[in-house]
Amino acid sequence: MASALEIRPYNRSEIEEREAMAKKKEAAAREETFGRRLARLRKAAGYSQRSLAAEIGISYRMVAYYEAQTTTLPPATTLEALADALGLS
Repeated sequence: MASALEIRPYNRSEIEEREAMAKKKEAAAREETFGRRLARLRKAAGYSQRSLAAEIGISYRMVAYYEAQTTTLPPATTLEALADALGLS
């Protein structure tokens, strides 16, 4: 009779699968998000959040929001203004 908390050893494929999943999570964590890239490029261009916001005509809170770890991207017109201000194509 098996207990409700039966302990069984992992087989090799389960271990390899778990290791592969862990590697994928690590790689995803290392990827540069839009917000991190925006912050890096803004600082490299010598802008503060407030000065970049003033340059492109949005509030500094929106720059901070886009730099935060969100999945929301700016509208296309704002992306174009950001690229122009940061000297990007």
